[in-house]
Amino acid sequence: MYGNNSGNSLITVNGNKMMVIYNTLQNGWKLIGMVSLDELNEKARVIRNLIYITALLSLATASLISLYFSHSISYPIIELASEMKKAENGDFNMHIGEKWSGEIGVLYSSFNYMIKKINELIHEVYLSKIKEKDAELKALQAQINPHFLYNTLDSINWIAIEHKIPEISKIVNSLASILRYSINKGNDISTVEKEINHVESYIIIQKIRFKDKFEADFNIDKRILPYKTIKLILQPLVENAVIHGIESYEGKGEILINGYLSEEGNIIFEVINNGNLIDLDLVNDILNTPADDRENYGIKNVNERIKLYYGNQYGLNYQIMNSRTIASITIPAVL
Repeated sequence: MYGNNSGNSLITVNGNKMMVIYNTLQNGWKLIGMVSLDELNEKARVIRNLIYITALLSLATASLISLYFSHSISYPIIELASEMKKAENGDFNMHIGEKWSGEIGVLYSSFNYMIKKINELIHEVYLSKIKEKDAELKALQAQINPHFLYNTLDSINWIAIEHKIPEISKIVNSLASILRYSINKGNDISTVEKEINHVESYIIIQKIRFKDKFEADFNIDKRILPYKTIKLILQPLVENAVIHGIESYEGKGEILINGYLSEEGNIIFEVINNGNLIDLDLVNDILNTPADDRENYGIKNVNERIKLYYGNQYGLNYQIMNSRTIASITIPAVL
C-alpha cells in the first residue's frame, strides 16, 4: 500500500484499487472514492488509441491533400511539357485546352499564342517562297517571245508537210500545243479536258521518240471534263512512267490514264504502267522529304502544289498492284 497526501486530500493505492480520501473543512467529514486501476488503465488505453487513430487519420488526410495539390500543379506542367516536345519535333498542329487558372493558365495561353504565331510565320515564309518561285518562272517565261517561238514552229511544220515528213509535223504541232498550254499568260488553273489534251500531245511526242515502244490509252469519265484543276499535274506522272517504267522495259509498254469521280466527291486521276516497278521506298522518300533537302523532282513538285492549293488531305501517292505501278492523284471536284 502506498499513498500521496496533497493538501486536504489523500490518495492511496492498495493492490489494484485506488482510494481518494478528501477532508471537508466544514464539518470534519471525509469523502472517500474508490476506483479500479484496471478500469483507469482501460480508459487510458481507449484515450491513447483515439489519439493514435486521430493522428493517423490526420496524417492520411494531410497526405491526400498534399497529393492533390501536387497533382494539380505537376499534371498541367507535365502536359505542357509533352506538347512542347511535339513542337520540338516539328508538329505545330496543336492547341491545348486552357482549363487552368493562375500562372499555369497564363503558361497555357502563352504557349497557344506562340504556336499560332509560329504557324502564321511558317505559312508566310512558305507563301513567300512560292511567290519567289512564281516570279522566277514568270521572269524565265518573259525571256521567250511566244509569238516568235510559235511562228518558228509553224514554219518547221510547213516545211515538214512540204517534204512529206508527217512525224516532224506531229512533233511540232504537239510541242506548240504543250508550250501554249504551259505558258498561257501564267494562269495556273485549267480544266480537266485541257489537262488531258496536254498529256495527249506529250504522249504523241514520246511515242515518236521511242518508236512506238509503248501504247497509251485514256479512260476518262466525260462528266469530269469541265471541272477545274491546277495545270501540269498529269504530264509529270506520265513522263515518270515513260522514263522509269517503260524506257528500259524489255517488253511492250502499256500506259493507262484513268479519270473519274470518287464516292467522296473527289476527282481521281490514275497513271498505270506495266513497265519496271517503281521503288516505293525511294518515291516515298522523295514525296516526304522537305523540298530544300532534295533535288527538284517533278512528282514532288506536283504533290506540293496540290497540297498547297487544295489542302493536305489531297495529293499524290504511289502503289504497286498486279505487277503494275499506279500513280494516283486526288483533288476536289470544283466547277
